[in-house]
Amino acid sequence: MPAYTVVMTAADSAHLEGFEPYQPGKTPSGMVVLRASRLEALVPQLFDLMGQLPPDDILAPHTVIAAHAGMRQWLLAALARHAGPGGIIANIDVQLTSTWVDSEAKRLLGRPAIQLPRYQPDHLRWRILDVLEDPKRAGMQDARLSRYLAPVPEDQAGELAVRRFQLADRLARIYSQYMVYRPHWLKAWQQGQFSSVTKHMQSSTWHSTEAELLGPLWQYLHRDAGAHRGEIISDLIQALATDTRAPTHPLHVFGVSHLPPNELAALKAAALHRIVVFHVPDPCREYWAGLGKTSVPALHGALSQAQEEAQVAGQDDVWHTDMHPLLTRWGRLGRDYLLQLVEHNDRILVDIRHNLDDEAKAPQDRLARVQESIRQDQIDLLECKADLVEDASLRIHVCHTRVRELEAVRDAILDAIDRSKATAQPLQPSDIAVVAPNIGAYTALIPGVFGGEADRHVWPPYAISDSSTRAAHPLFAAFAAWLAMPGSRYTANQIINLIEQPAIARAYRLDTASAAAINTWLTTARATWGMDATQRHDSGAPEGSTQNSLHWATDRLLAGFIYGNRTASETPAVYTLPQGALAPAADIHGPEADALGSLHALLTDLRAFERLASNSFNGEVWADTFETWLAKSFRIDLNDAEEKKALSQLRTLIQSLANESRAADAAPRLHFDVVRTVLNAALDASPSKGKFLRGGITFAGMVPQRAVPFRFIAVLGLNEGEFPRRTRDAGLDLMSQVHALGDRDLRSDDRWLFLETLMSARDQLHLSYLGRSASKGEPLNPATPLAELDTLLTQYWQKNASVADPKKKAKPVPPWHVLHALQPFAPQYFTQHDPRMFSYNETLAGIAGTPEGSALPPFAAASYAADSVVTVREPLTLQQVLAYYKDPAKFVFRVPLKATVGDAADETLSEHEPLDAMFESRDTVGRDVLFGDIIPARNVPELPPAWLGASGVLPVGDAGTNAWAQLRRVLSDAWAQLAPVLTAEMKPVDIPVSVALRSETTLEGVIRHVWCDDAGQWRLIRYRDEQGAALLKTESFDFKVKVPLFMEWAALRLSLPDEAQLLCVFPHIESDSVSIVDQLNAWQSNFSAADASIREGMKADLRRRLLQLVQWAESAALTPLVYFPKTSHAAMSGRNASDAWMGSNFHLGEVLYSTQARLLGRGQDFSAGTAAFEAMKQRAQAMQDLIDVGRAE
Repeated sequence: MPAYTVVMTAADSAHLEGFEPYQPGKTPSGMVVLRASRLEALVPQLFDLMGQLPPDDILAPHTVIAAHAGMRQWLLAALARHAGPGGIIANIDVQLTSTWVDSEAKRLLGRPAIQLPRYQPDHLRWRILDVLEDPKRAGMQDARLSRYLAPVPEDQAGELAVRRFQLADRLARIYSQYMVYRPHWLKAWQQGQFSSVTKHMQSSTWHSTEAELLGPLWQYLHRDAGAHRGEIISDLIQALATDTRAPTHPLHVFGVSHLPPNELAALKAAALHRIVVFHVPDPCREYWAGLGKTSVPALHGALSQAQEEAQVAGQDDVWHTDMHPLLTRWGRLGRDYLLQLVEHNDRILVDIRHNLDDEAKAPQDRLARVQESIRQDQIDLLECKADLVEDASLRIHVCHTRVRELEAVRDAILDAIDRSKATAQPLQPSDIAVVAPNIGAYTALIPGVFGGEADRHVWPPYAISDSSTRAAHPLFAAFAAWLAMPGSRYTANQIINLIEQPAIARAYRLDTASAAAINTWLTTARATWGMDATQRHDSGAPEGSTQNSLHWATDRLLAGFIYGNRTASETPAVYTLPQGALAPAADIHGPEADALGSLHALLTDLRAFERLASNSFNGEVWADTFETWLAKSFRIDLNDAEEKKALSQLRTLIQSLANESRAADAAPRLHFDVVRTVLNAALDASPSKGKFLRGGITFAGMVPQRAVPFRFIAVLGLNEGEFPRRTRDAGLDLMSQVHALGDRDLRSDDRWLFLETLMSARDQLHLSYLGRSASKGEPLNPATPLAELDTLLTQYWQKNASVADPKKKAKPVPPWHVLHALQPFAPQYFTQHDPRMFSYNETLAGIAGTPEGSALPPFAAASYAADSVVTVREPLTLQQVLAYYKDPAKFVFRVPLKATVGDAADETLSEHEPLDAMFESRDTVGRDVLFGDIIPARNVPELPPAWLGASGVLPVGDAGTNAWAQLRRVLSDAWAQLAPVLTAEMKPVDIPVSVALRSETTLEGVIRHVWCDDAGQWRLIRYRDEQGAALLKTESFDFKVKVPLFMEWAALRLSLPDEAQLLCVFPHIESDSVSIVDQLNAWQSNFSAADASIREGMKADLRRRLLQLVQWAESAALTPLVYFPKTSHAAMSGRNASDAWMGSNFHLGEVLYSTQARLLGRGQDFSAGTAAFEAMKQRAQAMQDLIDVGRAE
């Protein structure tokens, strides 16, 4: 083995007990340990050994044990690459250790050791659950158990059932762990020795845990279940030790860094009759497992010391001053495994390491310094006189959100690919891995940053491994949403979510248009939550509370369809029915009305499914029940192969309810809540056969013993509290109190995994965590291993005297820290001032602008208007122009851009009925009552109109009484201003207008809320209030109020005969200032007194003003958007425009009013003196001049 350096051979220690040198003429046997700090360095020797020592039977495969299924995929590919274009890799059986143990047990004992139905955790839990129905029959007397499972009221039966199941599931997993790591405990309990583990403990709680819970329960479970895994492996070890028919070719164990003691013992037993080669990934070239000890007695002494340390420390760290601090903190799991290889009388023929680890190359970058300091166990290699910010080999990225983590890593990947193009080996997407402790938190976000996984046009391509079953196909999400309904509040949003699931929509004959119509209908019908009065009462609402429930809203929708159409702006009629008043909903017509029947059917089925929630059946009955509902409420596209596959998987998941209990020979009755818990857990689990390396960038979870090398590795989500993970045993697991060498725990697994990941990066390591609060910007801590690495790097960086500058108060930022901005369009990513800050998103460069505050480019530049912007070809209607001046951001997206940008405020239905003593901001209750009730009756009613309650607008109970009393006071003030000018002879009319502004521009529309009489008196009445609390003050009239008011008045004035007397009335709180209403009415007085020629000039002036306002609206998407009503008015009035735009602690900024405003306004700075502010102020002043008809032009 010329590529390896001998550490220890059997010949050197032949005189020592337990080691026998290889003797010619005998069948070779024993253990060979090949170590390397680079996993790929172990591949050539494996390749050579398989070629030199083939199986006796030419058809027999080579057997290789791998640490993980993902390791198997990587290893076969690595062997093929090593064989080269002319080589052949075939007939290699790469197994997991458990698979090899199972097959050997079948060969030598005639029975499996691992696949034991009654002892599988998912089967064993059903047997335990059955016992927990009556714990005393198993001899369990623990008082805590009695309290935990004490009877509860009937309405809490589901909660108790879930608690019982969770306990059974936890106990099953504890016993499964003991079968692997503590079979001697189980043997003692089987013999009735219920104090064998805790006899030396002082805690009475742990005594009772063993004697009154774990011990008796296990004895009961084992009584008629046969031998378990630990017992069978013990028998297998004996059989392997005397196996005279063992294969003569080597057994290879590749990439394993941990094995349970009994499985390692089985491999050692196999080594008595064949060669077993351990290809061990070892991060350090020194014999660090033995702390520098290379003789067998010294190693055995180190082993004893490690066993003592394990018993004392448990899951905590063990500190060794003579070892690299990162090896000490992170390497415990690997160190224990290396020590266990030489435990007792093992036959080690040779223990060697790869020569590549002995090369004393000077590390060229930050990552190499860290890796070499660990590899050589020389901490001083971390020191560097010139640690440059340009060094991208190892960086720690501090982000605000998980999306920003993904955006940052995408830029880093593209940068690495770009930099490598000039090298001999350009970086390929398959050379890159992005991993996270909780990859599920990123799965739904990845397509939004990297593009669709299946999109062939996406670059760089990628594949997600380890994602949950739930995320694998929309059918699973639909089933999960349906499963969540029983016991929920049944909000309107939940119903919308259901009908947006394709499989459910097909089952209820709903297309996209129908689903959109239902969304609109439920909003207008004011559905909030609750199926009906009964279900709402069950959820805590007062008895008989039906208002705003789904069935109440559906009745309104059906009534609207049956009793005829009305528009949403009309006051609804009210019908008195036996069950109460009913106000038909508006705008229920057209072909989409058929969807009402589908909605009713869906709600009926959900109510029937809800009734299942109180039942308990065995697993087989539940499986049949869910199959029935699956067939009834889900319909797949038979032409979609992926959906057909997902349906098959879903049915398999459902049938597991029956199969698991059948395999366990137990059929406990399961409450619906338990079944839901089981199914949700299955949906959240990662598919057991999910592939790891599928081409492109690999997105995956951080999985123990699957740390294969990549040139670029990114680790996301290294957050405090999330990594390393800790086991929560709920005070039941005795292993948390009694430790032994070789025990596994999540914390040690994750620390060793972090070390393996660090050593697996060949060119670049990108470490990322959520280091800033997204809402407040406060610093957050990283995960402990990341903090330990950062601290160590900082210590050796600060040794350089040039780092510290006593004149500077600010603490210097280490060159490997990258403090990312909250938004990806921040200017620093486009200035090239810091090599750590860059962006590969060209779109964001235009949004970012420049730090000097130069003029921002338009949102939709004219240069690409033909591709991205729909130029306004047809004249805008009056209503469209008004929409622009009321909400320019929404107008730009909906009209010129024709883009459907969702807004949470618009798309999310309210989940709460009105409860406060005020009306909701979305409601125009005051206006509707004024125009629908007060003006027709010429009187303010004492009681709220019936339609307010029947349509769900009025809050229930005292809140509604108080809200109406407040609104009535406001409306009384408004009527006091209206009554003197609105005579009984005046009738309401809708006025169609068609105003020719110039030869090619005509402004057309309809103006409502106009009154007139036969004498030529006209009234244009407008109304707004502060959510029913008060009338508006004239000072609070901004452009959102003033410009539409002016335009409607001007269009109406130009459409009426010159002799018509037009009076504008806008009830408001009086003040000393002259309002726009006063100016409009003053203009009318001057117009009435003028002669014909002057009148023509005045009308021409109105047309000019209207034309300019229309032209600004038409060009809104083609020029920088410099108009936002509130901010523009503040700029024109001399107030703080930046405060109006961004908001403060006391009010919401205009940029946050809607998603559209955030998109069009991001990156904008309206601080006084900026170019954006000056442009906005100029436009605002020009706009004010246009609507100020009292100003001479």
